[in-house]
Parts: sequence; structure tokens; C-alpha cells
Amino acid sequence: RDSVASRGLGDVYKRQVANWVASNQLVETTLDTSWPPKNNKKGKVELAGLEWFWQQKVIKTTDSDMRAIVMEVRLEENDPSALSSLMTYISKQSK
Repeated sequence: RDSVASRGLGDVYKRQVANWVASNQLVETTLDTSWPPKNNKKGKVELAGLEWFWQQKVIKTTDSDMRAIVMEVRLEENDPSALSSLMTYISKQSK
């Protein structure tokens, strides 16, 4: 029972760290003023002693000056399901 509980706690911890990675990447995306944002942009970062793979997905909205950004984070680059998936909206900066 203890190993099942500790594995469950490990999974919760990994999901929490994946959320931090996704949140950090979304902040970086909002600081990038290039328009439109790049779809399927990928990268990897190290956090909490693990290597994390992130992918940015850009979704058009009904407003041509706004995009939804979904940040997915995985421990394995080719894993079909993400440990974390967070979304934010960004708008085109007026010059």
C-alpha cells in the first residue's frame, strides 16, 4: 500500500511541476511581441531535476487580433498525452 500511495504522490508532484513549466512558458509567450505567435513551437527545460518537453499550440479566435495559446508539457517528448495543458489568450500589440 505504501508504494501505491507514494507513487500516487509522485504523480501529483510531477503534474504540479508540469503545471509550473507550462505556466512559465506561457509567461514567456506573452512577453514575445512577434505576431502571430508560432504554432507548434517546441522546447525543453529542466526543473526539479527532470527534463520537461513543452509544445505551444496556437488557436485562432473570432477576433483576428487575438489568439488562444495552449501549452502542453510532457516528460516524454512523444507521449500522446500531456501531464499539463494550460491556456491563455494574447492580443496583437498596437505599434
